[in-house]
Parts: sequence; C-alpha cells; structure tokens
Amino acid sequence: MVRLLIGVLLGLLLVPGTSWGLKDYKRSMPKKLNSYLSEGVVIGGVAGRGFSLRDVRRKFGKKTKVERVVLDLGDENGAPLMGTSSYFHIEVDSANSRIIMDLSQVQRSKLTESELKKIFSGSPYLALQSIAYDPEDRATNLILNMKRPIQVEIFSPKQANKPGRIILDVAPAPKRAQAKPHQKGKSR
Repeated sequence: MVRLLIGVLLGLLLVPGTSWGLKDYKRSMPKKLNSYLSEGVVIGGVAGRGFSLRDVRRKFGKKTKVERVVLDLGDENGAPLMGTSSYFHIEVDSANSRIIMDLSQVQRSKLTESELKKIFSGSPYLALQSIAYDPEDRATNLILNMKRPIQVEIFSPKQANKPGRIILDVAPAPKRAQAKPHQKGKSR
C-alpha cells in the first residue's frame, strides 16, 4: 500500500505539462515583431542600483485600433537611463482582466497615482487600478484593468543614444471564428 501511494505521488509530480499554477514567460524583444499575447508573462531589462519612472505616455491609433503605452525610465536620480530599461516583469492576466507590471528597483516616480489615472482615463482598453511603491522590494507595481478582452505586445528597445523604455502595444483580442449554421436544402 505504501509503495502504491509513493508511486501515485511520484507519478503526479513527474507528469509532463503540468504548470503548478506557474505561467509560461518569454523575454521581451528589442523591437516590435507583431507577436501579441492574450495571457502570459514577459520579462526584460537589466538589474542595477536603482531606477525611476520618468513618464508614461499613451496614444491610440484610430485606423489600426492599437494603443501604444510607453513607460520612460530613468536612473536613480531621475535622469534619462540611456540604452536599456530596468528589469521588469509584466503579467497579462486575462482570467482576471488585468495587466500586472512589476518594475523592479524602480523606487521613484515623477507621476502621482492621480496623474496616471488621468493618463489612462481616455484609453479604450486599459484603466489604472493602482500603483504601489514597495520599499522592502524597492519596486514599483502598477495594475491596469482591462476594459475589454485584449492582446498585448511588450518590447523594450535597446538604443545606446536613446533613453530606456518599455512599450506595450495593446489591441482588441481577435474574435473567435463562429461556425456558419448549416442551411437545409442546399447542396454544394
């Protein structure tokens, strides 16, 4: 009986494909590739001593229906961070209709929560739920609520002569293909 229980437990632990609640993650790309995701985690950037959030911009393309959200990053003193972004972990959580952004080692922001809410107030896809500064982890956490099902592409350009930034391109999630009803009496 003990061997049977041990066998069952080992079998459960070794079953391939189980995620144990962990989501797959991918690395952020240095340029736009039109690789959108509706669920998952994207990581990128580099670790350092300290960073700051200098600005957040968003722009909606009426023709393309894509909204671009740009997070401008700085060094620990708020000066532009040239070439790369600070380490980040962004989770697209469609089950809870939100995007969770963990900006590691970002300890300062030039924007208040009310300013960020105003920035996202005109967004067709996102609304700021909260921003929290975690002094213990020395990080900034942003939670954005989805106003509708979306897909997101997250990338972080690495250009030596330009300030580091994180870019989210947000688009409506594709509609699922609907089966056409079968019509009686018609042959092909």
